[in-house]
Amino acid sequence: MIDLGQAGDADQAGDTGALSLPLLPTTVVGSHGIPGWLHVARGAVTRGEFGPADLEELYADATKLAIDDQERAGIDVLSDGEMRRLHFVQGFYGRLHGLEPLPVARKLGSPGYDMVPQFRAVERITLRAPDDVDDARLSRAEGLGIAEEFTFARTLTSRPLKVTSPGPLMFALQIAPDGGPYEDRFEIAEDLAKIVNTELHRAVDAGARIVQLDDPSFSFHRSGSDAVFTPAAAAPDEGRGPGGHGGREGEPEAPPAAELARLYNLAVAGLRERGVKLLLHLCFGNFHARPRTARSYRTLFPGVLDARCDQFVLEFSGREMAEADLWRELEIDRELGAGVVDIKSFYPETPEQVAVRIRRLLESVAVEKLWLNPDCGFNHSARWVCAAKLNALVQGARIVRQEVTS
Repeated sequence: MIDLGQAGDADQAGDTGALSLPLLPTTVVGSHGIPGWLHVARGAVTRGEFGPADLEELYADATKLAIDDQERAGIDVLSDGEMRRLHFVQGFYGRLHGLEPLPVARKLGSPGYDMVPQFRAVERITLRAPDDVDDARLSRAEGLGIAEEFTFARTLTSRPLKVTSPGPLMFALQIAPDGGPYEDRFEIAEDLAKIVNTELHRAVDAGARIVQLDDPSFSFHRSGSDAVFTPAAAAPDEGRGPGGHGGREGEPEAPPAAELARLYNLAVAGLRERGVKLLLHLCFGNFHARPRTARSYRTLFPGVLDARCDQFVLEFSGREMAEADLWRELEIDRELGAGVVDIKSFYPETPEQVAVRIRRLLESVAVEKLWLNPDCGFNHSARWVCAAKLNALVQGARIVRQEVTS
């Protein structure tokens, strides 16, 4: 069994999720599959057909469904399903002051990253007061609302519960500094790291003891046309052009991976001292099940090991288990939360297929250091597909757990 250890503030706050975990614990990355009725209701909310009490009832029911689905599947460490959020990061911008919306580049055709809302920073970014938040889709909350999400979810389950938040650089990715008070997106991210850090401490005050930051923007800033590195090149803080440009002439060099890690460390400052287990999810994007970047972790490791996290949460199954030997190759001693079900595929894996992937990872990762999860969140997956994949995840873990303990 894995013991989460003591987390003084969390225990004092009455976190009933303080449980020992089995070998090969199963968890989720964050978001749950959205049921059809929630899609319909969100349309009604946008049209102004819901009052504040209606909105709270809607999000409460959706959160209950997400937790119930996870418990039925047998997941060990749950999330609230991020059911109050809008497209991963989009809803949070309505809680921030100092932003001006920019025109969307494309509105027609197949969904893509050029359809995602963008903003410009016209003032230093600060939090809006709750009474100043005018987006009807957002429930009333202090700060970013993450602490309130955790507080409600904690009443619904006795299992361990993780808090998830976009990282500061992910927030900054959709905010242009043009003509405003910031020199670049990294300066924007530093201000946002302070906002995220304050919010995470609020969640710990409420009893959270597992905190995960999600940041696909790390791979975005380190991607390049030549981003498939050999092990010898992985030491790499040689720059590669941001945004997938490969550092071509006339373009800025990509930031060192250690600089990306520094922003993570700012966002989680002081949490470990409060007994919190820290996770960092690094993926390649999942908007409508589409990646955004070159899909290799060799652009990030080993520089990103400067991030003071206990566990890296990475995607493997959707890349046919590419780089599954990275932990052995670089002699990494951190925990690995490994993606062993493919959220970008409509196909529900069988438990044995999941077990094959777990066995492959155990060739490089010590069993006591391996957690099991989907590649990314399920918010772009049908709910029934999400449920089927969670069941396969748990059952596949049981198969291998029995093998390694017998």
